[in-house]
Amino acid sequence: MVLNIVQSSAKISTSDLMMEGRSLLQDVKVVGWDYYVYSFDGLLVFGLLFICTCAYLKKVPRLNKWLLSEKKGVWGVFYKAAVIGTRLHVPVALSCLVTGVYVLFIK
Repeated sequence: MVLNIVQSSAKISTSDLMMEGRSLLQDVKVVGWDYYVYSFDGLLVFGLLFICTCAYLKKVPRLNKWLLSEKKGVWGVFYKAAVIGTRLHVPVALSCLVTGVYVLFIK
């Protein structure tokens, strides 16, 4: 039995999901964002995206004053990530490229 994901308006009953005494949902392996939270490469991707986003937000004047004004405490993490992203932009960019190639082609 194959479920067509494209047809979102179709109603699926529980009798359709039961197949030979097993639920079809038991056969589905979901690999999504929850998988990346528990792996080192997922943590690396999250860190790089966080640094790149904060560095971009530092270039926007209104967001720079609002989000990156605190240099200490919890909100200081955004400021420190923005400083890392702007001062080390070449290594961060190379790390993003290497991580992207790894995630797309090797993994």
